[in-house]
Amino acid sequence: MSVFTDLATLRNHLQTFDMDGIEVQTTAIVLSGTDDVQLPHNALEEDSVSVYTQLTNTPAGPVVIALSGENWYATGYDAALPDSSVVAQDQYPVECHVEGIDYAFDDDNARIKRFASGSIGNGDSVYIWLMALTKAIENVDYEIDKIGRASCR
Repeated sequence: MSVFTDLATLRNHLQTFDMDGIEVQTTAIVLSGTDDVQLPHNALEEDSVSVYTQLTNTPAGPVVIALSGENWYATGYDAALPDSSVVAQDQYPVECHVEGIDYAFDDDNARIKRFASGSIGNGDSVYIWLMALTKAIENVDYEIDKIGRASCR
């Protein structure tokens, strides 16, 4: 059975269709100059996008932090490229701690905490290297329109 309709009716049905949003994290996009770049997703909710820039291709660090308890400690960076952190017991990252066993690293906020059951002792200092990301400011560093096009300013 075939059903035919016109474009206006189809558009009306699609625009009134309500669907839960999709959460997307860490999508790498390269913005060059002021050229528009189409993002892989459209119809973005206002204030739902955070843009970070990777200013260098070399790891930042070492950042030395004494960890105590199971508290979160900031590294001093806005964020870190996912899965880029290396945590060692000294300035030579030969013997590294294991993420998920010895410590947790929050890439979105570039912060770390030790696990009491891990190999990092209470009050021990750790050396951290990471691919640092700097948060960009919307309408200052970049623009995103309602249909998902981004450009540098």
